[in-house]
Amino acid sequence: MSTIVSRSALLVLLGSLVLAPSRTSAQATALRSVRTVLAPWDREGTETLGALRELTRTARSAPTPEARLEARYLRASIAIDLLIASQLGAERAIPVTRVAETLGVAEPELDAHLRSELGAVVSSVAYRDPAREALSALDLRAAIARGDHTIDWSRYQGSRRDLLLVAAATEALGISGDPAQLPAFAPDPCASATPSAPCAAPWTSLAPSSRRELASMLEVSRALKRIGERARAGDPLSRALQDRVALATARLETTTLAPIPRLERDRDLVAGEDGEPVRASVIVLVRRREVRVASMPPVRVRDGEIVFPADAGTVLPESDSVRLPWHFGGPPAAIVEVARAVGAHAPERRTVAVAVAPRVRADVLARVLVSVAEIARGPIALVRRSADGTLRGAPVTIVMHDREVSRRDLLVNIDSGTYALTRRERRITLRMPEVRRPAGINLAHLDSLIARLPHQRVVVRARPDVPARDLVDVAFRAIAARDTLVLRVR
Repeated sequence: MSTIVSRSALLVLLGSLVLAPSRTSAQATALRSVRTVLAPWDREGTETLGALRELTRTARSAPTPEARLEARYLRASIAIDLLIASQLGAERAIPVTRVAETLGVAEPELDAHLRSELGAVVSSVAYRDPAREALSALDLRAAIARGDHTIDWSRYQGSRRDLLLVAAATEALGISGDPAQLPAFAPDPCASATPSAPCAAPWTSLAPSSRRELASMLEVSRALKRIGERARAGDPLSRALQDRVALATARLETTTLAPIPRLERDRDLVAGEDGEPVRASVIVLVRRREVRVASMPPVRVRDGEIVFPADAGTVLPESDSVRLPWHFGGPPAAIVEVARAVGAHAPERRTVAVAVAPRVRADVLARVLVSVAEIARGPIALVRRSADGTLRGAPVTIVMHDREVSRRDLLVNIDSGTYALTRRERRITLRMPEVRRPAGINLAHLDSLIARLPHQRVVVRARPDVPARDLVDVAFRAIAARDTLVLRVR
């Protein structure tokens, strides 16, 4: 790839030739010569390195302090571009050893030498900002070279920073394209939210980890967009690394984030911290008189914007509402309106999370689960709302008949005030105290019993009038033990 020279440096040089008429004719001729060899692409590096030598002489012999500072800035700026091109593997980049040799310093001393040069220039008003940006690029380059995984990317700016960020993102995404592997390229969009300036959608409906992942994806996309604009404007460094930019663009645009949803408003659901955060695409909230359905679909980014799929449906924090009948009769069956509402959110092969309010009857929850199972082709997760609003739980299997329960399964029957565990011919019943705890039935012995009794899966079923809170709390004992969970609806 072509050797790199900063276009901004060329502009400064051109301006200086016009604004410094006091320079000697010979000095102006020398600077014009430097400008001439910097403007075209130097495929072999001969002319660019020759230009660096000419800038070194100018920095020492120019008749005015301004000219010497200008030459020192140009020399350091161009050298940093060459170093970054080499670090990022630009095709036919000039080796660092040749850059150091041209500048007249040993390679181990090159970084310190460039910092010294820029430190002398940074006091000049004309070069203060570009010199600071160049110094920060040296800091960032050094942090990446030593494998620092705690870089605060928000502290850096400029074209060099964007190119280093894109290179880091390409490596982190790899072939798999997992957004969780991206460094924290951007701060949490909700970190600075206040009551007068609240966090906006969709950020408020994402778990903190998903906000970080999506913010990083957006920052990479925006960096790619800025690099493209600079390349079209003629920036040599951005042009020289277009192969890396194209690879990063391809990987980013095929990367999909399945966010962990966060329920900010729905504080009336069964709560708890057990289970893993669930990356659900469809969320079903069951209350006594209605079921609400919303989406948090997989997202991509393009041109610095979030892209939702066309069939996303109603996205959190908004939701669709389905009114429930006052009474149900007969065995559990799908509720047509609920199945239709879930189907409108394209649940095929995506995870559907089901959360429930504490006082909903177990038979209502069972009918909603049957409705979801009828339409969904992906995993169904039973979830609770954690303290930070994220959904935590585990996949659950829905069975309709006792014949689907194996003799190797541990069956937990929940009655009003009691639960019983059964395996093969062995049955254990624990009777709850008459005064029930506000948080649900007493589960003091359930964990140890599940651990002690050999089993293949834990199957939970409840009488129709049992509060959903009790059903969910018992089910989550199996989730906490990382057992395979089955709900037997009846």
